[in-house]
Parts: sequence; structure tokens; C-alpha cells
Amino acid sequence: MNVMGAGMEDLSLLESSALFDATWYAGTYADVRLSDLDPAVHYLRIGAPLGRNPSARFDAKAYEQTYPEALGFHGGALLHYLKAGTREHRIVPVVDVAGPARAEWRGRTAWHIDDHLRTRIAAAMELPIAPAHEAAAATIAPAFDAEFYVLAHPEILYSRLNPMQHYLQVGAKRGWDPSPHFGTALYRRRHKAAIPGGMNPFVHWVTEGRRARFVGEPANKFPPIARRLNKAPFDVSRAMTDRRRDLFERLRYGTLGEMVAKAAALDPLVGATWPAAFRPKMPPFHHARTGEKLVATLALRDAAGHRRAPFVIAVNRPRWGSGAKEEGYLAQALAAAYGPGSVLVVYTDAKGTAPSGRFDPAIRQIDLTAATEGYAEGVRSDLFLSFLRSLRPVAVFNINSQLAWTCQMTYRRLMAQEMRIYNYLFCNEKNLTGEWSGYPVKYAYRCFDHCAALIVDSAFLKAELVERFALPEAGRDRVRVISAPAETSVGLVPEPPRDADRRPQVFWSGRFDRQKRPDLLARIAERLPDVDFHVWGKALLDSFDTAALSAPNIKLKGTYETFRTLPLGGCDAWLYTSEWDGVPHLLLEVAMTGIPLVGSVVGGTAEVLRDDMSWPVEDVDDVEAYVRALREILARPAEARDRAARLRAHMAETRDGAGLRAFVAEFAEAVDGHAGPRAATERAAGHG
Repeated sequence: MNVMGAGMEDLSLLESSALFDATWYAGTYADVRLSDLDPAVHYLRIGAPLGRNPSARFDAKAYEQTYPEALGFHGGALLHYLKAGTREHRIVPVVDVAGPARAEWRGRTAWHIDDHLRTRIAAAMELPIAPAHEAAAATIAPAFDAEFYVLAHPEILYSRLNPMQHYLQVGAKRGWDPSPHFGTALYRRRHKAAIPGGMNPFVHWVTEGRRARFVGEPANKFPPIARRLNKAPFDVSRAMTDRRRDLFERLRYGTLGEMVAKAAALDPLVGATWPAAFRPKMPPFHHARTGEKLVATLALRDAAGHRRAPFVIAVNRPRWGSGAKEEGYLAQALAAAYGPGSVLVVYTDAKGTAPSGRFDPAIRQIDLTAATEGYAEGVRSDLFLSFLRSLRPVAVFNINSQLAWTCQMTYRRLMAQEMRIYNYLFCNEKNLTGEWSGYPVKYAYRCFDHCAALIVDSAFLKAELVERFALPEAGRDRVRVISAPAETSVGLVPEPPRDADRRPQVFWSGRFDRQKRPDLLARIAERLPDVDFHVWGKALLDSFDTAALSAPNIKLKGTYETFRTLPLGGCDAWLYTSEWDGVPHLLLEVAMTGIPLVGSVVGGTAEVLRDDMSWPVEDVDDVEAYVRALREILARPAEARDRAARLRAHMAETRDGAGLRAFVAEFAEAVDGHAGPRAATERAAGHG
């Protein structure tokens, strides 16, 4: 039994009285039977404020008419009688189930109940107003809708306050609205700079805002939507007010009003919806979520130039670091094959700016995160889908986008009908307790049946997915290994000049988080005090105390714009420490410089860190192994450079971008025909 919100003393008094009949009450009012509340609790919380009878032996309305002081009494007419009326031996008005009173009671409509409430509201409006609020109350009185305000918050009747004083003293602070035509919280947000400190928003609107054509409309995102209609927001607001009043009167009077009244007589729940009539649904302003989606969608369409995008690349954020990364290489290949106008990059999870040179300037980049800031996740997911569909893409590529994964979880069947979905996967993550997590573990199997392919950057990850999810032979070809091209723009870096006074330099770059193990860097540097470690990086996923990297031979350099801007000519060796990984682009960039490379063998890094071409460390935590490798490089620099040159040649031969170009070529027919998967299927079936 749910008794929350009902005073135990009042509840006990009610249940012990012969004037309350739980069986009769539940049998008379249908909504009581549909509620999970005990009938007595329901009466105290809901029935009494609505003026309902607690039994056939007590007519609440007749009692209040006889004893007006019972109007607005907490707990209703019956509780007033039990607490005060019994001491004065007052008459108990009985509902005669066999006589005219019964017929009159049965014939009550929602409008009769409203008349009863209007009597109580009128009585409340007659209550004196505290001197501190008299002037403000007189100001708002012509625009204040007492019936709307009280129906929205029935507990006001028990506050012993005039509804206008209640709004001025309590309601405005809670963001309650004094009229169906005015939004307290929205007005405060829209015109915060114009409202003097401490001034009531409704008072400001009545005295100044209306004259200044400020918008008080309670619809979310109202001004920007009105401007999209090429109308002044204030003019649209006035039209909305007129239309709302007209619809309300239609529901209240005339033929439609009679029909609603008859329906309410048959089912009290119909009458209970009456407060909603004050705010009829008028698209596109009928729901806060609709307004948010509409404004954001229009902003995104503006940013997209109102043009189609055959290829959409969804990226979590403008990722820090050098090189093109997957999104850059993919965008370059698509732009080369179908033109830069065919590609649109959308950032979904975090704001920022991509490093210069990652994309062709003609490729559109859109920040969905900024357009939906403050929106609920469900709204953002719906909006992302709507925006995608408006672009009519042939394919959408998800590169670490949490929003793209979330959208697929809800709409993957619909999305698969209208576009090809490609999900990029790089590596799993490891949480603080050492358990594997991340996108491959969480989403790959859930979305596998509806995506065109899972694209991985290493044969290692494909093998892991096949084993983890027991993929059948027929499905394994949908896990595609597409190797990122080797970066050749830097060129071979010569060995630093030998100088007896020069200290050797080892470079390290990466995020300061658990994955990249900057703690290992600190321990290695401690074992090599005669070597300077130049470090580039910042914290992204985890917090990291850079005090751990305060050793004299560790030089923190901040971040860099591109890999090419680094002082590579002074680098004797590159150190890479990571506890788990795919095939990081940084390793590919370093490999193409001819700089000797020392790194941990985890996940896909083994595809770069070859035994005879680099210095792989099999045990991530083996500090001495890193130290030995670096000592070997510094002791025999010429041999180390020869070894690194072999790695460069191998990367150039095996990572020439042919696999990516072949993949991109698969879209030629769909792009030429401006068709997505559904249209292609219909053509094949003879329907297109």
C-alpha cells in the first residue's frame, strides 16, 4: 500500500470514521481503481481537493456550502468535520442514493466539478494579500490566471495564501507559471540581463517587457523557431495566445464542450485532463523536446550548407595528436574518389578544433556537440538520426563516437535500411580493476547484424573479435582489416650530430592516462639520469599528476600541432609505452622517420614493432628491458639507424594505402546513382 504524502494522523482519523467508505469510494471513482494508492490515501491526496464524496453518507459539496470555512481545509470537507464539526455537532449532509441527490451527484460533469473548484478558487482569491506583495499583486492581477495556476498546483488551496501572493512569494521561485501564456523560468533565461535583480519575471513582463516586445511565451526555443518562420517572436507569441484562448473556449462551451462534458460524466479521468486544456498542443511549439530538436536540426542543416553528404564520418571529438588519423585518411580517400563535397565530418561527443591539415578545406566539418549542448542524451540521439537522414548518406562511418553507438542501439534496423553503417574499432580498454571494457566489448556484437562491416586496424583485433564472439565462418569477412597508410610527408631524419658535450635525447608523446603509462616513463628516466627525455602530452581520459614527471632529466613540452613541427633532428631514440593498444598512428609516423623505436608489444603494436627493425619490449612493466634497448641504441647509433631504416622501408611497402583505396572504390555505383542500401535493393527487385 502506498501511503507516501498522507499524514498518518489524518489517515488514521479518516479510516476510523464511519463516514469514509473505501469500497464505495473506489467503486464510484474509476481512477481510484486504476491507482496503486490505498483508497483512503487517494481521498486525502486527490479526492478531497477535487471535492469528491468520501461515502454515500457524506456530501462534501453540501457541507462546504453550509460551512464555507471548510473550503480549502487541508484534507477536505470530511476531515474538517471530523476535526471541528463534531465538536460543534454540525449536520452531516447525506448523499441519498435512492433520491434526487443521488441523481444529481451521478449527473455531475467535469464542468460541475470545475464549478466547485472555481468556488474554492474564488474564495482563495478573496484572501487578504500581505502588504509586501500588495503592489505587485495589483500589477499582475489583470494577466494572472488563478484557475490555471491552482489547477496546475492544487496544493495551493491549502496554503492559506491568496494564489497571487503564493505565486509572488513561492511559485515564481519554483518556476511555476502564472498563466498559460507566460513561462516564468523561460522568461527569466531569455531576458536575464534586462530584469533587475530580485524582480519578479511576471511583474517585469507586465510593466516593461510587454511594452518592449519581450517574449513571455512558455514554449521552449520559441524565439529561434519564430525567426525561422520569418516572423517577429512577439507577434507570433500574440497569435499563439489568441489561438490558445480560442481552442480553450471551444473545449469549454458549445457542441464540443457538451461532448467533453458527457465523456467526463462517464469517466472521471476525462475530467481530470481538464488542466491540459489550458495549453493545447500547437506544433512546432507543443513539446520542449520538439523545440530543441527543431532548432538544433536547422542549425546543423545550415552548417551543412543544405546539401547532401554521401559520406558522413562521425568522430567523438577533434582528436588531439598529429597525423591524419583514421578519419583523415578515410576523408582523403573519399574526397579523392568522389570530391571533397561528398564528405561531411561531424563531431558528436566533445567540442574542439581539428589540427590543421587533417582535412581538405572543402570538406565540411560540423560540431554537433555545440549545437546540442545541455540536451538530454535521448534528444541528442534522436537529433543525430534526423540529421543523418536529412543528409541522405550512402554510408556513415563511426570512429569512436559514443553518440553514434547509442543511436545504433535504438535505431540500427532503421539506419541499416537507409544507409550502410561502418563501425571502426581499434582496441579494448582496461578499467581500474583490470577488466576489459570499451567499444569492441560493449557494442560490437550488439550492432554486428545491422552494420555493413566492422573495420579494424589490426589482424590482432580481428582475431580477438572472432574468438570472443565465436563468429561463424560466414560472418568473419564482415570484420575487415584496413591498415592505415604509412605517413611519408616527414621523410628520413638524419642521425643527430655527435658532440661530446651534447646529452642524448629520447622523445615520448601521448596522453597522460593509464593506457599510455607515463608512470613507466618516469621510472625509465630515473634509470637513465644521463639522458634527457623530451615529453609531449596532456591528460584527456584520466587525471594525472604531472608532478610524477618532475625529474630533472624529463622536459615537459606541452602539446604539438603536427608531428612534423617536432625538433626531430635532435632525437636519438623514440620511446613508446602503452599497456593496451591498436596500431597507433604515432608509431607509424615515427617508423617513417628512421628514428630508432623502442616500444611495448601490446595488441596491434606488434604489426609495427618488428624484432629485426625496432626494439620491442614483450613485458610492458619490464623497466630494465626498455633501459637496455635505449642503452643499445645510444651505444651504437649507426647500427640503430640502419635497423630503423629497414622498418621504414617495410612500412612504405606494406602500408601504401591500397587497401583503403579499394574499400572506397566499392561505393562508386551507389554514389553515382545517388542511392543508399534501400534504393539499391529496390532497383535489384525491379521497384526502382
